[in-house]
Amino acid sequence: MNDEEYGTCNCCGKSAPLSRKYFYYSIHCDCCNGDKHFHIVKHCENCTPKPPENIRISLEMLPDET
Repeated sequence: MNDEEYGTCNCCGKSAPLSRKYFYYSIHCDCCNGDKHFHIVKHCENCTPKPPENIRISLEMLPDET
């Protein structure tokens, strides 16, 4: 059985079968299993995925060790 994802294309906004493109960034983060941060763009077969223009991250202060 073929489990194809169907939804809204992040590029053109049309409802269609989707593929995923992962964009990786050399930022250590907890949201991506503690490895490099990544962003997923879900796109239809007619669109070429592009990396996001803006990425919002939040930084958490480490406790003071003094």
